[in-house]
Amino acid sequence: MNWQATVLTLFPEMFPGPLGLSLAGRALEKGLWTCRTEDLRQHGLGRHRAVDDIPFGGGAGMVIRQMWWMPLLLPLRHHQMCRVCILHLAGAR
Repeated sequence: MNWQATVLTLFPEMFPGPLGLSLAGRALEKGLWTCRTEDLRQHGLGRHRAVDDIPFGGGAGMVIRQMWWMPLLLPLRHHQMCRVCILHLAGAR
């Protein structure tokens, strides 16, 4: 059985990137695992496919909107062999 990683990202061209090097890279070449990307911008909101918003409370920069991408994860929640890992700005929770 081959292991598959799906990365939800704004920059799909960055993958497999460092995951294609070293032991993980050799396993990728041998077909022991696959790295698939899902471009978040394709699922953005409105005419301009907006995926970001201003930070709550103001401040510099932009943050990814939180709730619009949840429907992308809903089909995965009942899949036995699926583990969802969501990185958070505040660190581990």
